[in-house]
Amino acid sequence: IAALVLAIPGVGNRLLAALSDIMHGESGGHVDPSVLGRVAAQQEAAMMWDERPFFGFGPNTFRGQVINFAGRVAVAVREPTDAPHNMYLQFGAESGSLGLIGLSAVVLGFLAVPVLAIIADPRSADRVLAAGACAAIAGYMMASVALHLSYFRTFAVVLALAMGLAPAWPVPAATVRKFVC
Repeated sequence: IAALVLAIPGVGNRLLAALSDIMHGESGGHVDPSVLGRVAAQQEAAMMWDERPFFGFGPNTFRGQVINFAGRVAVAVREPTDAPHNMYLQFGAESGSLGLIGLSAVVLGFLAVPVLAIIADPRSADRVLAAGACAAIAGYMMASVALHLSYFRTFAVVLALAMGLAPAWPVPAATVRKFVC
């Protein structure tokens, strides 16, 4: 899988360039501009979140606010990027800690539905699909450390699939007790 990832255009060459910069870099030497832009954007997002930790600057405001923070971070770039390529930093900058708590509640809710479906009927033919939906949600959330919100459509399809696997409602009390324990 690692060899396939390195063969992807735009991914493999950046990973190899970043590795080369780390292993053989010199102070004041050339570093891949896209790596510098992402690092600068992540620092700007962290600074934005630090300035307004509870509510952030508002939804979809990173692009407009980045110019106000571009000169205040350790990594300086000529052209600031429009996304930090880290969903959590972007969400923290735009929605603050309360927004991240809300995001966590939503994701946990979407994870709970297929898990309830598995607990309600462990011999169901859909249990593998439910486990796959849980894995896809968890995978997206882990990959979001290096992604930004531009890939949400694919994630929305997975969330819809997870909801489509919901067990018959109302869920029996015994199933809920198993889920909670």
